[in-house]
This record gives sequence, C-alpha cells and structure tokens, in this order.
Amino acid sequence: PNLLEEIILNFPEIHFHIYGAPYKEELKKKYDRLKKIKNVTLYGAYNSFAQINKEEVFCFLYTSESDGLPNVLLEAAAEGIPIISSSVGGIRSFLNDKNSWLVPTNDISDFTFAIRNAFNNKEESLKKAEQAQLLVMERHSKENFIQSVKNIYKIEST
Repeated sequence: PNLLEEIILNFPEIHFHIYGAPYKEELKKKYDRLKKIKNVTLYGAYNSFAQINKEEVFCFLYTSESDGLPNVLLEAAAEGIPIISSSVGGIRSFLNDKNSWLVPTNDISDFTFAIRNAFNNKEESLKKAEQAQLLVMERHSKENFIQSVKNIYKIEST
C-alpha cells in the first residue's frame, strides 16, 4: 500500500482497477486518498479472482515488502492473470522471470520498469501468466495436495 499511490501517480495514462478493502484505520486513510485519483477505480472487497473482469486488467500488482508465499499470488496465477510482484521472502519459490514480472527491490523505479515492460509486451505477459497457471496446476492442485499428504503419512493409494 505504501508504494501503490506513488506507482499510480507515475502512470497517469493507465487506469488502475483496485480490488480489496482496508482492514486497518491507517490503510483507510490511504484508500480514501486513492478515491480522489482520476485514473483509479476502487471496487472494494471481493470473494475471489473469478469476480474480477480480466478484460479490464493487464496484471496483478503485488508490492509487499516481506512475505512468505501468499495465497493471493497463487489465486491470481490460477486465474491466468499476469503478475508483477516484489521478489521477497518465499515468492521466488513460485514466481520467476519466466512466469511473472519480478521486481528485484521494492524501489519505485524497479516497479515502474516492470509495469512498463508488462504493459508494452502484452503477448509476453500472457505467456508468463500461462506458465504461472500451469505451475499452480502442477504444484498446488487438489490431487497433488492429497498425494503429498499420503506420502507424508505413508498412506498407500487405493
């Protein structure tokens, strides 16, 4: 959230569709500031990525300063949405340069560079999204989870 307003102001030619709602008072103030920016539409809370009109978005932007492997990245990838993400914590265990636009630091110039690349190379962004989607299906499917549990607890398949 700290970078989002700065990123938006760097791209007056791009319309930002923001999903989610603030859950802390300090975030509500930032959210209220975003309401005043012309190239922003705020949609509020949502239940799943299936609700997001993928025709309106060209990427999912994730600007965390620290994290493990957040479910929200897996969910965006599962829906085939191209991802631009910071490269912190466990994110690299899923995302790489072949399946996303990774940002090496949480510096505004790095995010600006990645967003411009993604926006100007839509075909490449879609290819990256397809690779991420395939990886989600391969690693994080229900079947794979069940098999992992069976392997851990040495349960024989029937």
